[in-house]
Amino acid sequence: MRSSLSMYMQTAGQGCLASCMLSQVTQPTEEREHECMLKGLTADRFDWAHGHIKYVEEEFNTTFTRYIEHPRYCKYVLDNGREAQQRPITIEFLKQREEPIVLLDAFFLQGIMHEPHYITIHSLDEYCDYYDPSDGKTHRVHTTVIEVALQSLRTHLLISPQVLARKQ
Repeated sequence: MRSSLSMYMQTAGQGCLASCMLSQVTQPTEEREHECMLKGLTADRFDWAHGHIKYVEEEFNTTFTRYIEHPRYCKYVLDNGREAQQRPITIEFLKQREEPIVLLDAFFLQGIMHEPHYITIHSLDEYCDYYDPSDGKTHRVHTTVIEVALQSLRTHLLISPQVLARKQ
């Protein structure tokens, strides 16, 4: 696990992406989390992740690469002037990225309800160590849990998995 990652517990119900992104570039605060979320919501009503990316990249002089699994959704993102790459989101793909921010089904991590949720993966082998902004802590699960959470996002929630990877 990279020691510069700032552990932070999100304060807003939909603050997981903002918290994951901010934790890679600065010490997150409630004010920064809310600024990032507001930018995300107002930049594009159909693609709030784009606004998050734009805010963090501009505010902290960094760059993230966005990977989207579903070809049609990726085409929509590209057709609307945003950057993304279409890739299958698999365990092997995640292993090739340094601390990827991953969208998956939270139910398999938290056991509460099925909803899309972003986490940051620290390490991935037989087990996965990840930062969960919902409680601001690092957790460990068997890698099959991550696979099931990705599959459920696709088939139960009908949402395309996505990954954000910070360019080093």
